This record gives sequence, C-alpha cells and structure tokens, in this order.
Amino acid sequence: MARPLLRTLVLGLCLAGAALLMVACVATSKHEPERHTHQLQGQTSHYAGGIVSQTNAERRKAGLRDLSIDNELTAAANQRARELVSRFSHTRPDGRSYETVLRECHVSAYKSWGENILYNMSEDPADAMRSWMNSSGHRANILGRDFTHIGVGVYRSGGKVYVVQLFLGRGAGGG
Repeated sequence: MARPLLRTLVLGLCLAGAALLMVACVATSKHEPERHTHQLQGQTSHYAGGIVSQTNAERRKAGLRDLSIDNELTAAANQRARELVSRFSHTRPDGRSYETVLRECHVSAYKSWGENILYNMSEDPADAMRSWMNSSGHRANILGRDFTHIGVGVYRSGGKVYVVQLFLGRGAGGG
C-alpha cells in the first residue's frame, strides 16, 4: 500500500546560533474547538513520547546526552501547539515572540532555548522527525550541544497534527 501523502510545514529557529529555515508553507486559519477525550489525550501523549524518544535516539547517534523532559516546558510546548492553529509562526498570535510562553509557564533558570514547529497530516511521529532531521535548522536544534531539556506539545485540529519541540539549556552542555 502506498504511503499517504505527507504534507508538512516545518520551521526551525535556534536562538543558540542556528539559522531560521522555512521548508514549506501552507497557510491555514481554520480553528476547531479543543477536544478532550481520553482516547485523543492518550494518542497525543503517545505521539509526544515518540517525538522525545526519537529526538534522544538522534542525539545518542551523534554522541550527545539525552534531553530530560521538563514538565513546565511541556506545558509551554502544548500552549504553543494550540497557538499554531491560528498563526503558524515562531511569533505568537498576539505578536510576541515564542519565548514569552516560557515565562508564562514558569520556566526559569535557562541559558539557551530553541523551538521547532511543524504540522502534517501523518499520525506517525517518525514522519515529523524525518522532516526535522532533513532540515539543517531543525536538526541543529535537535542536536544542540547546549540543550539539556525538552518539552513536546501536540495538538490536533482540522485533520492536522501540530507539533512543537521546545529546547532549553540549563548548566553543562549535552555533549
């Protein structure tokens, strides 16, 4: 059976030094109400867990330490994933930069940060990771030596899966 067509929109920004890279752009303004079913929450949690596992696998291949999951950072990533439905950008819907969500979610004591965002039609986290790893800016975030923590947010709306990776560097580097 042929793989379903994967449509991705991928942007990466690493404030620790990597360049912003835009791979493709498909605009959307459709917004569906947030769904709160146990099944969807479980699927979202599974998707986010797959992203974290695959991120750490890529880091191990590069000789880097695994990133630790941070609960506040995960809350910030989930907030950003919901925001992407109305404005797919590193700029938040109210015009502020994405890093302002860190303070709002009580993330503190960090030296560096970065964000990867994506939306696609696939329910397989491996498709998201392939897209990011094939983009130099996103790959730089995933393999960032200064990053020590990760938060992954996932939100589904209008048949799309919106995914955010937030990275933080706290203390010693990851390599």
